Amino acid sequence: MAADKITVTDDAKRKVEMPAKPQRIVVLNSSNLELLYAVGGQAIGRPESTGMPEYLATKVKHLPSVGETPNPNIEKIVSLAPDLVIGVNVMFHHAIIPPLEKAKIPVLLLSINSYKDILDNLASFLAASAVSVAGLLGFVGLITPHAVRLLVGSDHKFLLPFSIIFGAALIIFADTAARTVLSPVEIPVGVLMAFLGAPFFLYLLRGRLKG
Repeated sequence: MAADKITVTDDAKRKVEMPAKPQRIVVLNSSNLELLYAVGGQAIGRPESTGMPEYLATKVKHLPSVGETPNPNIEKIVSLAPDLVIGVNVMFHHAIIPPLEKAKIPVLLLSINSYKDILDNLASFLAASAVSVAGLLGFVGLITPHAVRLLVGSDHKFLLPFSIIFGAALIIFADTAARTVLSPVEIPVGVLMAFLGAPFFLYLLRGRLKG
C-alpha cells in the first residue's frame, strides 16, 4: 500500500483503499455532504437534491451535479476525476461501485439511518480531518487519558481539560524530539509516538491481567 493511501472499513463492511488526504471528493447524498462541510471539507461534485438545507444549497450551487441520489450519473462522476466518492450504504450505490473502481475511483459507503449514524459519521469525518493534518498519532489517545487519570483522578470535570492540555503538550514534545534527535534526519512523529505508546500499552495490559 502506498504511503499516501489508507485502508478503511465502510458501513457496507468493505475494505476501501483511499487517499490519506482526499482533495477531490464527490458526495452522492445531501446528509453526507452536510457532514463533510461541517468539518471544513469541500466537494467537487454534489447530488441533485431538493431536500438540501438552504445554507448548504447556497454554498454548493456552483458545483456540478452528479445526478439524484438514487440515480447517480457515472459518466459525470468519472469526468470530474475524483479521488474519493462518498455514498450511502444502499443498493443503488452498491451498483455503481464496479464501474467506478474500474476507473480507479474509490467509493466509501456510509449509513444515515439514525441520529447515532450521523454522530458516528461526523466523528469519522472529524478523525479523518485530524489525521490528514497531523498524521496517524493513535497512541496519543491511549497515553494521555490514562496518564492524566493517574495525576488528577477520574473526575471528568478535571480529566477532560487536563487531557486536552497534556495531549497537546505530548504532541509538541514528540514533534520537537522527532525533528532534533537524529537531525538533520527527521523521524516521523507517528513512529516516535508508537515507540512511546507501545510500552505504555503493555504496562496497562499487564496491570489489567494482574487485576
